Amino acid sequence: MSAKPIKFFYVRKNDTNTMAFPVDKIRSFILTDATSLLISIEPKQAEYKEDENSDDVANVDLEITTGTSKDVIRAIVEAGRTSRALFIPIADDDAQEYVHSGIQSVTSTTE
Repeated sequence: MSAKPIKFFYVRKNDTNTMAFPVDKIRSFILTDATSLLISIEPKQAEYKEDENSDDVANVDLEITTGTSKDVIRAIVEAGRTSRALFIPIADDDAQEYVHSGIQSVTSTTE
């Protein structure tokens, strides 16, 4: 029996602000204000981190339309759960493609 392949979410603001992370590593969704949805991603495993004691998390901050947070979160979770693709775009500012119409842009990504 072969191992199940890992699916990745993809987020792109621009050439220098792009990230991909395993679908199952989302830690939380936080609505920081009416138009800002922060996706918190589990930290890298200790063997890959420079500081083993660090609990640094990666974050994706999305600008969303007011009142759409529930639908945006649902669309992201559903895409991760049902997509057959191994590489699932959440938001791509360059291509103007988003998993849900409530996503306006990528504010930032941090690792």
